[in-house]
Amino acid sequence: MADKVKIRVPEKEKDENGYYIRLAGKFRVLKYIFGIAFVVFLVFMLVAFRESITYENLQYMLRDLSAARYDSDFSSIDFGNEDISFATIYRGEILTAGKKEVSLFSVSGNKTLGETVSMSLPRVEASEKYFLVFDAKGKSYSVYNSYSKLHSESFEYTVTDACMSDSGSYAVVTSTREYPYAVYLYNKDFKRIGEYFKNKYLMDVSLSGDGSRLLVLSFLVEDGDFVTEVSTYTAMKEGSEQTFSIPGAFPVAGRVFNDGSSLVITDLGAYMFSPSGTRTAEVSASGRDLTGFAFGDRYSVMLFRENRSIQETRAVIFDTNGDVLYNSNVEETVRSASVSEDLVCLLCENSVISVEPGNGKVRKAFCEEDGISAVIMRRTGGEPRVTVCYSDCARSVEFESEVNAEVE
Repeated sequence: MADKVKIRVPEKEKDENGYYIRLAGKFRVLKYIFGIAFVVFLVFMLVAFRESITYENLQYMLRDLSAARYDSDFSSIDFGNEDISFATIYRGEILTAGKKEVSLFSVSGNKTLGETVSMSLPRVEASEKYFLVFDAKGKSYSVYNSYSKLHSESFEYTVTDACMSDSGSYAVVTSTREYPYAVYLYNKDFKRIGEYFKNKYLMDVSLSGDGSRLLVLSFLVEDGDFVTEVSTYTAMKEGSEQTFSIPGAFPVAGRVFNDGSSLVITDLGAYMFSPSGTRTAEVSASGRDLTGFAFGDRYSVMLFRENRSIQETRAVIFDTNGDVLYNSNVEETVRSASVSEDLVCLLCENSVISVEPGNGKVRKAFCEEDGISAVIMRRTGGEPRVTVCYSDCARSVEFESEVNAEVE
C-alpha cells in the first residue's frame, strides 16, 4: 500500500477583530510614508550639506564620542620629554608647541598628534577649524588639523606674524623687496585671495571669526610722538579699506569682529570702534604700565603694573561695550590671562584666579610655580575646567570657595 501524506489546513479563526486589522493596515501605510520621507530627507541633507560631509568631519565626530567617555576630572597629563613653550586649546584638546615638536593631547592624556619640527621661536594660532604654526625667526608656516599637516609655504623673508579665523581662513605677515610688511590672506582651501602691503611699522593682524574682516594694526611717528593706525578691510572686496588713527598712542594688539567693529589695545588703554571708525568707548590705562592682555568674544582683560618695586598686578576686565566689570589689585605677579565665553582666568606665580564677569564671582586655586598658561576647557555638562600647563605636563586645578576681591 502506497504511502500517504495528509495535510490538515487549520481552520480560519472565527473571532478575528476587524478593528485591529484596519489599524494594522494604517500602520503599514505609515511605515511606507515614513520610509519615503526618510529617503527624501537623506537625499536633501546630502545635497544641501555635501561640503560638510567629509571623512575628516567623520573622524572628528568619532574622536568627540571617544573623548566623551572619559572622566573630565583628570589630575594631570604628562607631556613626556617635550620642552613646551606654548599651550592652548584646540577643538577640546590641549595643543602644545616647542622647538622640536607640536602635539595634541586628549582629555584622557593620550597624545593624538605629534609632529616633529625645528623652530627657534615657535608661535601658534589656533581656531575652530585649523591651527597654524610658524617660527618667528623662520621663513615658513604650516597649517594642521587634528590628524596631520595640511599645508606649508615658505617665503623669501621672515614670517613675523599670523592670525586665523574659525572659518579656516588665515593671514600671514612677511616682507617683500618693495615693502617692509606684506599681509597675505588665504581662504580655508589655502588659496591666496588677498595681498596688503604696509610701509608703516606693523604690530598686529586680526581676522573676524567668519573670516570676512581683516584688521591691520600699525604705527608711525609724527612730530616726535607715536600715532596708532588702524586699517580694516572686507575680504576679497577692493576699495573696502577703512583707516583711522589714535594720536599719541603706541599700539599693542587689535581684534576685529564679524560686524566690522574693532577693539584696539594701546599703551594708553583700550579703544572700541564702530565699522566706520567712530570711537564708541574707551578703557583708560590711567598712566599704568601695561604688562599683558587677552581677548575674548564677550570679555577682554588688560593687566597693569602700578608699582615696579612690588609684585602686584592690576587686572581690568571689560566687555565689548567698554563697560568695566572687574577692576581689582592682585597681590601677585600675573603671568598670563585667558578668556572663554563666560570666564576669565589669571595665572599667577603660585595660584590661578577665576573671575566670572557676568555675576562677579571670584575664586582662587593654588598651583605650582612656572606655569606657562591656564587653559579653559569644558566639562561634558558644560561646566568650565581650568588646567595649568607647564613645560613638561598639564595639571587641572580645583578652586576654593568664592573669595573677596578688592574692586574699584
